[in-house]
Amino acid sequence: MVAPLFWAIQKAGVNADIICAAKGLTGGSLPMAFTAVTPQIYSAFEGEYGSDRILNHGHTFTGNPITSAAACAALSVIVEETLPHSSLDRMRYFSEGLITRFLDHKNVGDVRSIGMIGAIEFVADKLTNAKFGFADRTVFSVCQDALSRGLLVRPLGDTMYFVPTLLISKEQIDFMLDVALAATNKVLGQ
Repeated sequence: MVAPLFWAIQKAGVNADIICAAKGLTGGSLPMAFTAVTPQIYSAFEGEYGSDRILNHGHTFTGNPITSAAACAALSVIVEETLPHSSLDRMRYFSEGLITRFLDHKNVGDVRSIGMIGAIEFVADKLTNAKFGFADRTVFSVCQDALSRGLLVRPLGDTMYFVPTLLISKEQIDFMLDVALAATNKVLGQ
């Protein structure tokens, strides 16, 4: 079995000099972020106090003990649950579910996913790939209907995005995709 990618840049085969991350550090519950750099980048900021070679930076959320505790708890879950590796089967299930439920819909131009992120691109005409009018807010209407059914998904232009937790169950994936399809069919027809 191939090990899952932890960072999106790994999919592109990139070795980053700088990585900035947030949200997932606290499970998305509190504001926290980090910046990691290579030793070569870091060495540019190594210097004695009073020199111009130190990074004099701080911000409002630095060292917040509650946020730090949340980040430690979220990272503990990642380690204990061996994420994202332990969610490979659910990632595959999610991807297949997106394709089987949506790809043949008359208003779906594309279905794509990577890991546990999925996107459905809606089109007004599948044959010509014509977009909906911006003012129509069609995908927003689909997402609003899904919300009324208990599912929060993100509309972005003509695309609906799913970003469930890596700990989601197959039953929850089915619920999520079934609700999204019901909302799609209600707004756009079958």
